[in-house]
Amino acid sequence: MSWATLLKELLDNKEVLMDIVNKAAKLFDHNRGLALGLIGLAACLYIPSCAAWDGKVVSSQTGEVVDADKRESEYVEIKKTLQVRAQELEATILALSNEYENVAEQSDTLDEEFVEDMERIQSEIDARTEGIMSISTAAAQQVPGLAWLLPWVGIGTTAVAGGAVFDNRRKDKIIKKVKAPS
Repeated sequence: MSWATLLKELLDNKEVLMDIVNKAAKLFDHNRGLALGLIGLAACLYIPSCAAWDGKVVSSQTGEVVDADKRESEYVEIKKTLQVRAQELEATILALSNEYENVAEQSDTLDEEFVEDMERIQSEIDARTEGIMSISTAAAQQVPGLAWLLPWVGIGTTAVAGGAVFDNRRKDKIIKKVKAPS
């Protein structure tokens, strides 16, 4: 198990981390002199190592050890490359934006044509409906003798429905008499 994995597990598990912190705090509390000595030792080792550092780092492009000047020039080169790429992306965004506007204008034109087509179709439907209505009106005027029949059809339908209800009630009474214990 690597140190990074162990550290990640410790940071994810707060109870274990707090347990370690509490134990370290107790250790430092009971051994203050030793703790100050360890901090002094760490400082004595760290400060000279910083002073002795030659400024060499690992290149992010080649993976080789390079000095700070070379790393700085790599940084400047990467920054220029990223700026060029950002300009290319901005140009692409501008082109796509212009294309979107063109498509939107075409869509508006198509929408207008669609609305005009729908209005034309609706007017044709209205004209045909008016034609059918005029034919129906003319046909109804040709046969004036059937208008008196409509109220009687309604009365007759009501009578049939009432008779069906009466018949069902009568049948229900007969079924109850048959099922009733004698």
